[in-house]
Amino acid sequence: MSELVSVVIPCFNYAHFLAECMESLFRQSYRDWECIIVDDGSSDNTPALGARLCGADPRIRYMRQHNAGLSAARNAGLREARGTFVQLLDADDLLQPDKLTVQAEFLRRHSEFDAVVGPAAYFEGLPPYTLVPWRSQGDVGLAAFIGYNVCPVNAVLARRALFESVGFFDESLPAHEDWDFWLRSLLRGKRFGFTGQGNDCAMVRLHEASISAAKAGMLRSAIKLRARVHKLLPPLLQQENGARIAETKWRLGLTLMREGKRAEGWPLYLEGLRDAERKSAALLRLPLMVPGINAAVQFGRRLLR
Repeated sequence: MSELVSVVIPCFNYAHFLAECMESLFRQSYRDWECIIVDDGSSDNTPALGARLCGADPRIRYMRQHNAGLSAARNAGLREARGTFVQLLDADDLLQPDKLTVQAEFLRRHSEFDAVVGPAAYFEGLPPYTLVPWRSQGDVGLAAFIGYNVCPVNAVLARRALFESVGFFDESLPAHEDWDFWLRSLLRGKRFGFTGQGNDCAMVRLHEASISAAKAGMLRSAIKLRARVHKLLPPLLQQENGARIAETKWRLGLTLMREGKRAEGWPLYLEGLRDAERKSAALLRLPLMVPGINAAVQFGRRLLR
């Protein structure tokens, strides 16, 4: 008998996407799954759709909570999960039909791994492209995640025991809560494998509400989580992480100045540039460690004219 996969879907006012998301789950070649839809206080017709889905398939459960944010909704679903494996799936995204089959088989055959990462394809709104951060099957280490969050949450299949060991998502972070979890897991010695077969893709929808990488809240979260893990990193990764913190600071400063918040943005911008130049010069890796620094200087000067 195959292991049960718990699919946790947080949903906030995404009823217009949820039906298509569920269709991708129904099309999975892996049949031994349960689905927990967590309605994070939606004001659209998510409750009606959730009830209809529960009536159509006994594997589906629907629960509703007061609006508490994405991390809280995911955590609520994780507490209800009964499966050996956990698939986190955002309500606006999709899974290719063999995603669960390929990754569940990988975890069955490789007990040394706590989670497995697959490729992710981005679609709609922008020219579609596929992110495959590692080119072959193997071990995904901490260094891969220090540069940036290399995998969307939907691309991962994890053992439920991973969440029981490391803890759940940090509900105090307004963004990057998945990246924070991957880093915490790897710092505790957990191991992530990788499958790159192409038929195990997570499909990430790009639309106005989901494209927020340049917003100040995303950048603040990145600085916060990087600072939190910094002292736990080995020396070489501390150097790279420090350079990334500096880069994120000046990018946050630019973002704030674009929003008209010069009093807050300008000091951050200057601090980030000073730190970036100092750290990169020490490492003799300025072009690699802090990309775009010259352009940032010129842009900042234009803002002050």
